[in-house]
Amino acid sequence: MLDIRVPELPEGTIASLLSIRFNVGDRVEAEDCLFEIETDKVILEVIAPADGVVHKQMVGVGESVTSKQILCLIEADKDTYQEDLAHAEVHLKESIKTQVLDVESSVPSTLKNSKVNNSSNRIQATMVFCAIFLILLFVLVFS
Repeated sequence: MLDIRVPELPEGTIASLLSIRFNVGDRVEAEDCLFEIETDKVILEVIAPADGVVHKQMVGVGESVTSKQILCLIEADKDTYQEDLAHAEVHLKESIKTQVLDVESSVPSTLKNSKVNNSSNRIQATMVFCAIFLILLFVLVFS
């Protein structure tokens, strides 16, 4: 059985289940949208990680949900589950590698080559790298 969970949400985020796109017993395919979760800022889609059959639903529309809460259970097809996991892992690694290269290429050469000597420059450099990291994290979570 696969646990389908609420994605990681920032601390203090209030979220509720906006819609359910299946019924118990329905067949779902990898990358089908199973749920929509609404926060005060965005609507998130929860995607099926593998082909299978919805075994049990844990929450209903309009209910509040928390980070990593189990939404439903899917009985995955054994023959496609490993293929789906391998495909997802390769896709994720390629996506991360591409985004890291994009971030590295966007860092100004003066920042890359400069020797940071005083504390205000260190703070500025740290803030730039933190901003780049947060942008990368946002892209990974919401893409």
